[in-house]
Amino acid sequence: MATRAERRTEQERQRLMKEADKVGLELKWLQGESKAVDDEVWTEVVLIRHGETTWNDERRLQGQQDCPLNQLGVMQGRAVAEHLRAAYDSVHAIISSDLSRAYATAQTISAALGQPQVVTTPALRERSLGVLEGYTLSEARVQCPQATAALLHGTLSARIEGGGESTLDMCGRVCGAIDSLAAAYPGGRVLVVTHGGVISATHLLATGLSPPAKIVNCGTYTLRVATGVGRHWEIDSVAWQRDDYAYLKHVGFQQCAFGGGSKTG
Repeated sequence: MATRAERRTEQERQRLMKEADKVGLELKWLQGESKAVDDEVWTEVVLIRHGETTWNDERRLQGQQDCPLNQLGVMQGRAVAEHLRAAYDSVHAIISSDLSRAYATAQTISAALGQPQVVTTPALRERSLGVLEGYTLSEARVQCPQATAALLHGTLSARIEGGGESTLDMCGRVCGAIDSLAAAYPGGRVLVVTHGGVISATHLLATGLSPPAKIVNCGTYTLRVATGVGRHWEIDSVAWQRDDYAYLKHVGFQQCAFGGGSKTG
């Protein structure tokens, strides 16, 4: 007999499958279940959230607003760059969101690894939050109650007023971007500097579930992508639950993080 947690997991996946089917979104864990992947060539994608910004510190909803790193964010970028330099003998590419908080973090990593070029793409931007961008959650509940409800309690297909995206909108562009970069570097290792919402969407696509732990500024999260027919994604969810981040301890990071007290991007 299934446990309560297993039933809840299955309900969450069924809800995602139903909504994804309406918009033709490809769910990556289903790809692996339906096709043989033993002979696949895998690309390792290391997802890195950008360093902290002033709006992160103030718990403001950033979305696609172009907020620069604060001083702590710069220090976090240096810390994760040194961590990655020690962890990996080879990196085949560094890809970044084109928003400055991600690009600045990526440039710091590039310099530490001796990687001369960072390739940017808007496909890896944070979720657009429409009219909510710039508000704290408490401000947003007063100023934009309907949009806030769509963010916090809406369906996966619910868009945020003011040109904001739904969760499924974001998942669609993230899915295409990661499949494309993995196909460009089959069997390689690619560093992707991006945002909390993008990393959360990646876990959702790969497992059918929300991430098991908060996504911290300059945290690293590994994804394996099959580049053949199956186009399966694979995540070690246990590794995503770690909360030590030893390489960040000497500089610090927000304990609320993305998916914690507020979703700030």
